[in-house]
Amino acid sequence: MVRHGNTVWNGTGRYQGFSDVPLNEEGRRQAGKLALRLAREEITAVFSSDLQRACHTAETIAAAPGLGVAARPQLRELNFGHCEGLTFDQISERFPGSISIWRGVDCANPFSGGESIRQLADRVGIFLNEISAQASDAKVTVVAHSGPVAVMICLLLGVGIDHWWQFRTANASLSIVDTFETGAVLSLLNDAHHLEEKA
Repeated sequence: MVRHGNTVWNGTGRYQGFSDVPLNEEGRRQAGKLALRLAREEITAVFSSDLQRACHTAETIAAAPGLGVAARPQLRELNFGHCEGLTFDQISERFPGSISIWRGVDCANPFSGGESIRQLADRVGIFLNEISAQASDAKVTVVAHSGPVAVMICLLLGVGIDHWWQFRTANASLSIVDTFETGAVLSLLNDAHHLEEKA
């Protein structure tokens, strides 16, 4: 699982959600470095959120193995509604009830005009059911956003989604979950050492 590369809004601490903000120059560079790292892997399929910051990251990764990118709206970031484009401090001031959502206290309560964590988990679950049909030895790369990646980890490991906020992922980071018939193992979390390597 990959979180998309950096955007201007990431750099200014603004919450993007469904807002279709593109990668900035740094984000494109990050995607290139991540693609070099994943070129060693025998990736069999690449899925992505349909928002351009994720799609562009996914397309960069998929280019080396010559794969297409299957865009899925279920992998979009949490819809922050009226909080989109605001910073954490601005959201805390204007929508103080939202803080409980971030800390997993209230997964059923939606952001004003947006989604709840439960709704995010429901659509991510639909996606996971879709890819469960992949071959047992498949190496699937999923490019999404911090919220969906955290929720996917919770769902795959059988951890309550109220713990979603405890799995942080940096831009262009890699997390790996190995799945088995009896369960799943979190083998790597939020690894971004490839971004430090010289091109």
